[in-house]
Amino acid sequence: MPGTRHARQPFDLESLRVFNAYEPRQQLIDRERSTNAQNDTIPGEARVTVLSWEPRILLVDDFLSEREADEIVAIAGALDFRAMGVVQQDGTSGMVDNTATSTIADLPQDHAAVRGLRARISQLSHLPLKWYEPLKGLNYTEGTYFRGHLDGHAQPHARTFSRVATAIVFLSDVDSGGETHFPLAVSASGVGDRVPATCAGFEGKDAQVQSAAALAAYEDGSALDGAELLSEPAGALGVTVRPQRRRAVLWWNRDADGALALRSRHVGCPVVRGRKLVATQWMHSKPLPCDDDKSYGAALCGQWAAAGECAANPGFMRTSCAQSCGLCSEHTSEEAG
Repeated sequence: MPGTRHARQPFDLESLRVFNAYEPRQQLIDRERSTNAQNDTIPGEARVTVLSWEPRILLVDDFLSEREADEIVAIAGALDFRAMGVVQQDGTSGMVDNTATSTIADLPQDHAAVRGLRARISQLSHLPLKWYEPLKGLNYTEGTYFRGHLDGHAQPHARTFSRVATAIVFLSDVDSGGETHFPLAVSASGVGDRVPATCAGFEGKDAQVQSAAALAAYEDGSALDGAELLSEPAGALGVTVRPQRRRAVLWWNRDADGALALRSRHVGCPVVRGRKLVATQWMHSKPLPCDDDKSYGAALCGQWAAAGECAANPGFMRTSCAQSCGLCSEHTSEEAG
């Protein structure tokens, strides 16, 4: 449970059941955070709020100290951000018109500050680091956005099928816009948030502005069970998280029974004024396979290995290109332990 003693046993579905077993939930989360703060590295002043239980969404203010945030921002400032791909129906990543216009970069996984942030997210989620994708930096400049989408997939063959949870950590304040909005989430307070004015029209797919190819390329959940998702009491739907420096948000892309949480559809609303910089951690429900196809492909990993990156950038190459660096036997052994 977020805020309780860090689970040192391998994560399993029982942990998800316990996550939902608290009653009254919010008060117990607050009490456990206060009682057990000495058992983890999450700052004692961190404030945890349950925003929704359908899907499960936690908001944590003061998740980082100012110094820690400055350090991650400085690291991100040296990165080469590239165009943002969208997870497509077959599980691969590709460019989809008028869907994601932000940019993305890999944070250096071997940097002490990045390792510390990943460990803290693990304490919050209780998911083992071996089940994590490399931590990413996402950059939203004015006018950029990420249209409503799912981080997990219904198709068992898709590489993101086991992507069970997502955490984002805001590294900057934003003057206007840039909210993360969950249009189908059931507010824990019973009073839903309206779609931000900056985000209207971006809640999901839009046939008025997206091509047929774009509409067919990725999944936002609307084609799976849309009618049932709108059956909640009027006024209860909608959760909005406004960007705030040092704030973290953790949500679950799958329910406790393993079913895809269609209510986890979320939107990176357009930034109107300012810049939104976030660290994003995608987490799976099992160890990631030791193969070069999972992130970058054998060809690119092979090129990096040939250029000496296995020695020069071991943290990143270990998590993303282990096979090219000859680490698969070691990697697999650790995952099984």
